[in-house]
Amino acid sequence: MLRTDELLLKARQRVSKTTYKLVNKETGCYGVAERSTPGSRPNITIHHNVRCECVDIHLKHIAKHAHVTFRRKGIKKGRRDDLTMAIKLRLPDVGFRVKIPISRKRINPVDVDETPRRVVEETPRGQLLVEMWDTPEAWCNRTIWKDW
Repeated sequence: MLRTDELLLKARQRVSKTTYKLVNKETGCYGVAERSTPGSRPNITIHHNVRCECVDIHLKHIAKHAHVTFRRKGIKKGRRDDLTMAIKLRLPDVGFRVKIPISRKRINPVDVDETPRRVVEETPRGQLLVEMWDTPEAWCNRTIWKDW
């Protein structure tokens, strides 16, 4: 069986020299990591589809968990962002389970408008973490409530 690092590297799809993505083929959601300058952390953007089944946790919490996993020598340094996207997208090919605390606060779907949202978060290390819903239907039917 392949190690976690090898599974994460295999799940990548190279878009350009500085950009790659991970795709959940079952739901249509995908994550993009784009490096703006050499040596910097890539900016991660998660695009949610109508059939979204992504993990209902803030990206910044998943990124912290990936960094802890790296510090404990569970993955290589270059796989931190891959692990963040793989957990968020619930990639079925990457065979590992992670326990992360789940937020309990929910918003009533009737109380929100019908425009797609772009939710931006930043980690303390300056990495940009963005979640986008591709259609108004995806925003209304979302299971990920980023409004808390």
